[in-house]
Amino acid sequence: GTAVSNTIEPWLVKDWVATIETTLGEIKVEFLPEAAPRHVLNFLDLSRRGVYEGTVFHKVIPGFMAQGGKLKDPATFRIRSEFNGFPHDVGTLSMARQQAADSANTEFFLCFARLPGLDGKYTVFGQMVAGDAVLKKIEKAQTDHSPCAGCGQPLEPRLVKDCCGSHHQDRPKVDIVIKKVTLAEKGAKE
Repeated sequence: GTAVSNTIEPWLVKDWVATIETTLGEIKVEFLPEAAPRHVLNFLDLSRRGVYEGTVFHKVIPGFMAQGGKLKDPATFRIRSEFNGFPHDVGTLSMARQQAADSANTEFFLCFARLPGLDGKYTVFGQMVAGDAVLKKIEKAQTDHSPCAGCGQPLEPRLVKDCCGSHHQDRPKVDIVIKKVTLAEKGAKE
């Protein structure tokens, strides 16, 4: 009738560091399992299975973010959102999603700047700890929006909205490939 049941979900997640090896260099990220355990476990699982190998950063918007992890055949699973108090700042690792809050699956993004408009709307689950120069190279990649092939307008830094409609995708002209993602326990000798 009026009984209420609480669910307890214990999570045991070691402290991991992921090295994302790209064609432009390596980026290392540490995870925030205390803030987003499902997202961390999802990323670890996908990385271990080699799902990200050969994928690309398919969307790069200067002053905003680089998005990767898109699969040729879209994933059928979804992860419940784990919005938290961690800010979207330079090097923040966050999960991309569709309109619905609980629609994340494989795609993630790395922030190029402090982006308060994303806070509480996307799940932050990690932070870059090495690879600043690589992140800057990714941000400077020429895309189909620099300038836009459809209208000729340049994408101004920190301008997130479309300048001319939907004919551009902000895709780098030269693929930035994720060669592999390797995992190591935090503090372990490499």
